[in-house]
Amino acid sequence: MNPPTRFGRGSSGFTLVEMLVVMVLLGLLSTIALPSLHRWQQALQARSEAALVIESLRAQAFRAGASQLELALRPESFQEKPAPGLVQVKLPPGWTLRRMVPASFLPNGLCRPGLLAFTTSQGSHELLLIEGPICKFSWQKDLSVAEP
Repeated sequence: MNPPTRFGRGSSGFTLVEMLVVMVLLGLLSTIALPSLHRWQQALQARSEAALVIESLRAQAFRAGASQLELALRPESFQEKPAPGLVQVKLPPGWTLRRMVPASFLPNGLCRPGLLAFTTSQGSHELLLIEGPICKFSWQKDLSVAEP
């Protein structure tokens, strides 16, 4: 049994002041944590979209070897129905190709180097380097474009 308090009843629960302090602390924590969680989610989405582009290109390199054809990577490769002999790459929603140095995937599994410059769905400018002859893909920030 709880000992009597000055109001004549046993104490159980929290006071209004204690509840208000907890609510203020939770509010402060959420104002600090939510923006960083949003940035983290955006960065995770950007990495996922970039991985999709690279996987699409790797699949086309495999297609070139399997079909024993040379497949060219040209600006038309990013259209829905590219011409025969071209790589077909589907970009994530919101991505645009800004410029490129054409590349090729060879029937022997190697490739000719190239460069692709994209604007992502978040508005960042990225470069995808295709290094030959082993078809190594790597991302870099495009420093030739001023970020908004």
